[in-house]
Amino acid sequence: AHCIETYIMDPTMEIRVCVGATRLSECTTGNTSGIIHSRTHSNRSALLSEQWDAGVIKLQRSFSNGLAALASASEDPPAGANVQALGWGKRQDGSFPDTLHTLTYPVVSNAACQASWNGRPAIHSTQLCADATTSRGTCNGDSGGPLVYNGRIVGLTSYGWNQNGVCTGGADDVYTRVSSVRSWILNPGF
Repeated sequence: AHCIETYIMDPTMEIRVCVGATRLSECTTGNTSGIIHSRTHSNRSALLSEQWDAGVIKLQRSFSNGLAALASASEDPPAGANVQALGWGKRQDGSFPDTLHTLTYPVVSNAACQASWNGRPAIHSTQLCADATTSRGTCNGDSGGPLVYNGRIVGLTSYGWNQNGVCTGGADDVYTRVSSVRSWILNPGF
């Protein structure tokens, strides 16, 4: 949701969606689309912004290739399972890549995630965490990207540690748990 809120407040901004590319330079008119409509999760508020960090956009055209399935509650990964994050976020040297990056790391329990953040902000059942307390994790520009487990999208990148431009080492990465927002994603009320 936090990725599209600015667009919702200022619809004159142009957002283009690129489908099926692993390099940003591959995004051409053949695989991009503009947006017809967008909406953030119906439970989202200033007080609950981390908990319901999900948004849906309706594209001007449809695509059928390269789409991944959304996980149901029975497909949530257990703590310790390896998941894969994908994104074009900032690298350790401060630059942004042209090539889609992937990161495989383990899921941690919400209790362990909460402890890594020293209790603030609260980690909710609508969230899922992965271990970024070592030297790898998501960063600025990865927001909204998928967290994949067994070929299903189980999480949406929400937030992670960022202190003085360093995005790893301080606390676990936090994702919106797709199974908790799946029914809303499939029927956002457009």
